[in-house]
Amino acid sequence: MRKIINWIKNCEIFGIRNLRNLYIKHRDKKYENLRLSFIPELEKYIPEGLSILSNNCFAGRVYQDLHRSYLSPTAGLTILYPDYITFLENLSYYKTAPLMWVEKSRYPRGESMRTSWKHWYPIALIGGDLEIHFLHYTSKQEAEEKWKRRCNRIDEDNLFVIAAAQGNCTEETVARFAKLPYRKLFLVKEQYKTLYPDVIYVREFVKTGADPYRKAHVYYKYLLEHLKSEKKC
Repeated sequence: MRKIINWIKNCEIFGIRNLRNLYIKHRDKKYENLRLSFIPELEKYIPEGLSILSNNCFAGRVYQDLHRSYLSPTAGLTILYPDYITFLENLSYYKTAPLMWVEKSRYPRGESMRTSWKHWYPIALIGGDLEIHFLHYTSKQEAEEKWKRRCNRIDEDNLFVIAAAQGNCTEETVARFAKLPYRKLFLVKEQYKTLYPDVIYVREFVKTGADPYRKAHVYYKYLLEHLKSEKKC
């Protein structure tokens, strides 16, 4: 009898796993289809050789969808505010600064994100002070190797920086971003912040957040609007 009960339990677990895998496959296909319609125009407005930096995984999503080499280290990771702004303000220094591994985040949001993530991931300080969460890594060695290799590919003369309102984003964050000397775009979910240049209000982020993978099609929509407006100037 015990063997029969265990067999039934195993079948139930296997069935649940199969259903979950089917759901994930269907969900990912849905998001891929939402992105696909934007790809032809992205290829037109994002030239080969452009380095794209983002505070989250979005830059990596762009390179993946365009089937191009990563010319940016901001893939598979997130840099919280205000650290991301400081990173951009001092890019030449931080792209060559060493990484120092730490056990915990100094930010409550960072620690909450780390403890609720689907797996353990490494956290490092760039130059001893800016915090990086290597969300899609489980190995410090792999994270550091890819970070350094991709930092070496950044072209500061052919650069576009993008930010999305997540976590510790304040009006001061947006004001500092607006002063950066690069081509740029900040996607926010508070309308008053659009008083600054290169800032767009994204109503789709208000209720469901700014997930760079599931909402990549939303990023693409507003990014293309911005890139097209640049061409007209």
